[in-house]
Amino acid sequence: MQSRVHNYAHYVYGRDYVLEPVEQTSTCRAFYMTGHGRGIRPNDYIVLQNDQCTIQYKVEQVDYYCDASNLWIALLTLSN
Repeated sequence: MQSRVHNYAHYVYGRDYVLEPVEQTSTCRAFYMTGHGRGIRPNDYIVLQNDQCTIQYKVEQVDYYCDASNLWIALLTLSN
């Protein structure tokens, strides 16, 4: 299956999604993202807005919540 790009740049941090670093270091390049939507799969990409720039992350793994089928948590890494 081909990778897809999901544009979350227009979503609001803290309301529509949350990012948490995997490790609390200044050079952390992996994050857990909790968000909503359907169709997010491993090897897809998520685009987020950070101040004035956009950043693309690769979805390494994703799990959907069983009690809310459009709510998920994903492991993201910075894509090159």
